[in-house]
Amino acid sequence: MLMSVPMWLTYDLSPVVWTLLAVALCAVVTLVAITLTRIHRVTSRAATDNAACEDDVSSTHPDYASPLPPVSVIIYACGHSRTLPPLAEAILAQDYPSPFEVIVVNDGGDHTVHDSMQRLMLSHPNLYMTFVPEHSRSLSRRKLSLTLGIKAAEYDTVLLTRGNCMVNSSNWLRSMMRHVAQGAEIVVGHAYLSADDDRPIDRLTAFDEAWQAVTYLPRAINGRPFRASGCNLAYARHLFFDHKGFSGSLNIKSGDDDMFVYDMARGLSDEFASSTAVELSEDSMIRIIEDDPAHSHARLMRERLFADSTLPTRPALIMGLCSLSLWIWLLCSAAAIALALPSLVPAISVALMLVPLLVMIIKWRKAVLILSRRRLGGTLPLLLLWHPVYHLAHKLSAHRHRKENFTWN
Repeated sequence: MLMSVPMWLTYDLSPVVWTLLAVALCAVVTLVAITLTRIHRVTSRAATDNAACEDDVSSTHPDYASPLPPVSVIIYACGHSRTLPPLAEAILAQDYPSPFEVIVVNDGGDHTVHDSMQRLMLSHPNLYMTFVPEHSRSLSRRKLSLTLGIKAAEYDTVLLTRGNCMVNSSNWLRSMMRHVAQGAEIVVGHAYLSADDDRPIDRLTAFDEAWQAVTYLPRAINGRPFRASGCNLAYARHLFFDHKGFSGSLNIKSGDDDMFVYDMARGLSDEFASSTAVELSEDSMIRIIEDDPAHSHARLMRERLFADSTLPTRPALIMGLCSLSLWIWLLCSAAAIALALPSLVPAISVALMLVPLLVMIIKWRKAVLILSRRRLGGTLPLLLLWHPVYHLAHKLSAHRHRKENFTWN
């Protein structure tokens, strides 16, 4: 006599339920495969760079590594009277065996900034300062400032940052310039917003920073960058003049770093892959200091979303597919469980699908810790779900404020 199967274990489910489970499984596979691949590239590069920096610092043999090149550090300052002096002091105190200079370009000639830099220049002959006149209009003042700084640079390699930043280590120059010593002409570093608060919006901001980095860094690691942070970017000075500086983006106020790097990638073709490097060690990281990090991040998002129309869309579409896949999995799983009751077979199937998702979440936590220096804990699943809504809201905001991005406003 055949034993009857308990109702809660029956497999006699409708085709709709099986279809929903199949779609949920495909969504999980897509989400996990894409996400883990991209996160692995970033975290592996960070681990490799950390190990290389430790070996470089600990080695005392004079022939251990290639001689580090001289470098001109250009700091764009725009009213950063509170953060600029400690940044300049930290850069001037770098443990760097080769000559380097620091050029501060003061946007608008802030007298507070001028006075603090004058005091430092008395004791540091490699510190220089210039400024952009306040009456300059109908142009991007930052692009003009950087152009003046790069023209004034003495050395063949320039390293860009901003006055509202802070280096994490006395080996920042070493970590960025070791790639130039190995033949790279562009070094893409990483910068993140420093937030002391632990509000939900600060956690969401930290996660979005990591999300954006995982979107664009894998392509840069493969030698085809299309985005870079002007707070931590180095390149050969001649490339700036070979590509006529920021001539391709004179009509917009921001997004010039992304467009400039992308234009060089297209211009140099195959040889560009071997002359580009990404540096993600802890020593190389730059902290961006803002009074309201969430507001600053929102403004930066609007600027970058505006510039995205001129940049490759495939990486963003791939990451967008990840967000869509997560929601498809959640909705299909919930519908399958509800339609199959009292059978718990779909619920058991969904529970098994949670295993790769948990692995993905663990990897995301590691990536956020590396890229944003934040521990998100158990809130990360909620941030993953809410992120597409957050991104869509800023995309709509960027569209409404798009006129503000042009220099004639």
